[in-house]
Amino acid sequence: MIENTDLIEMRDLGFPAPERAAAMMSCTRDCVKLLSPEGLITYMSHNGRCAMEIDDLGAIVGRRWSEVWPSESTPLIEGAVTAACDGKMAHFIAECPTARQRLARWDVTVIGIAGQDGRLDEIMAVSRETLDPCRPLTIT
Repeated sequence: MIENTDLIEMRDLGFPAPERAAAMMSCTRDCVKLLSPEGLITYMSHNGRCAMEIDDLGAIVGRRWSEVWPSESTPLIEGAVTAACDGKMAHFIAECPTARQRLARWDVTVIGIAGQDGRLDEIMAVSRETLDPCRPLTIT
């Protein structure tokens, strides 16, 4: 079996039954983030941290997702989190430098994930680097 960094880290952080989620995260180069309903980062995939040039998972877990974006993007990020909390999908394209300050543009989709009781359990945000032009927040 392949060593799966996401699986090891998700187990260490206490995620329930992380095998399926970790396998999906490892299969994509996208930056997959799990957020609390309050918008705090609870996990970022290993490949995502590579894309964002983040060396230490501990440096971002527990931080507000909007804090890792430029301050002018705060309304955009908070709007996407609110939409996910309201059961909607949010999408935008915006610029955000990596942890090493390389300017990058990200195509981002945000969606809420319901728990077994049907209520919002967490939020997933998936980002991939793109050359497409910036686009405002759209909610569906």
